Amino acid sequence: MRTILQKQYRLKTFVCASTLIVCFISFNFAFVIAYSVNKRIIENQARAVSRSVSQQTSNMLFQLMEKGWTKKELGRHLAFMEAQEGGAAYKIKLYRKGGGKLDSRVAGVLPAGT
Repeated sequence: MRTILQKQYRLKTFVCASTLIVCFISFNFAFVIAYSVNKRIIENQARAVSRSVSQQTSNMLFQLMEKGWTKKELGRHLAFMEAQEGGAAYKIKLYRKGGGKLDSRVAGVLPAGT
C-alpha cells in the first residue's frame, strides 16, 4: 500500500512540475511575440508620421520657393504647422546649406528658384 501511495505522489509531482514548466514556457513565448508585434507597430507608426511630416514640410517649402518668400512668411507657415499638430512629440527645424553663415541676399525676399 505504501508503494502505491509513493507512486501516486511521484506522479502528482511530475504532473504538477510539468504543468508549471509548460506554463512558464508558454507565457514567455507569448510575451516575446506580443513584445515584437508591439515594437513593429510602434516603428511603423513612427515611419508613417515621419513620412507625413517630411512630405508636408517639403510641400510647404516648395510652395514658398515657387513664389518667392520672406522670413516672416516662412515663420508663419512653420508656426501654422506646429499649431496644426498640437502637442506633438516632434519639432520641425530647417537648416540652410552653407554652415549657417548669414548672407545679405538672404535677409529679405528671395526670388523663386534661389
